[in-house]
Amino acid sequence: MDEGVKFKELYYRGLKYKEIAKEIRISVSKAKKLSRRLGLPKRYSKTNPYRKKQVETMVELYKGGNSTLMISNKLNLNPETIRRTLIREGIKRRNTNGLPEKRIKKQNKIICDMYIAGKPITNICEFADISKRAIFKRLKTMGINRNRNPHNIIGDHYDLKIGESYKAGESINKISEIFRLSKSFVTYRLNLIFPEGTEYKLFYLSKLTNKWKKMTKVTSRKELDKQRKRLSMRLGYGPQVKIKIYTFGVRQ
Repeated sequence: MDEGVKFKELYYRGLKYKEIAKEIRISVSKAKKLSRRLGLPKRYSKTNPYRKKQVETMVELYKGGNSTLMISNKLNLNPETIRRTLIREGIKRRNTNGLPEKRIKKQNKIICDMYIAGKPITNICEFADISKRAIFKRLKTMGINRNRNPHNIIGDHYDLKIGESYKAGESINKISEIFRLSKSFVTYRLNLIFPEGTEYKLFYLSKLTNKWKKMTKVTSRKELDKQRKRLSMRLGYGPQVKIKIYTFGVRQ
């Protein structure tokens, strides 16, 4: 089969340049040049047959009762792209995706409980099976502020655990994974637990001597993170670490 004909066929099937290049054994840059030479419409142009078919599928699925999140999973697209396309096509949007009242109440409870507990929005999306945009809309409807005021309510429960984990050398990413909290929540709490003026001294366990060695004291968590990265690069491995913290000269 002629290269141009094969390219057109794959392009109109919706394959990406990288996938087409691999299929017909050419470079990605050559695939892009070939597309321009053949005068093919841009990927998201209205004249692209694949795009037209994709839009028709979106509309059909939505009218069939599927939510934007369900459509995005089926078509491997962003829910926001689905939403914008439906608006552009003049499709009337359903309130709360036309769901039964019982299911809406169940979703709202999940959203409320998880949001107040400081869980990441992506996790809430998975549990409630709705998009981020829909979650923010529901929070507004339920009168829950998006500045996470509940931080102060649940802070006492998590502060000790977060502080101890950080002193034990755990990173913010690791702490958020351990307690299933968002990174922003952990960072926010650390800023409250260790205010400005806090000093940090890093200790690491040497593999050669099997003894703890200390690093220079630093005055911010940003400097501490840089110190840890430089240490790992110098040693060639991620050592076991612990951190001693001093607030206004007093060790915590």
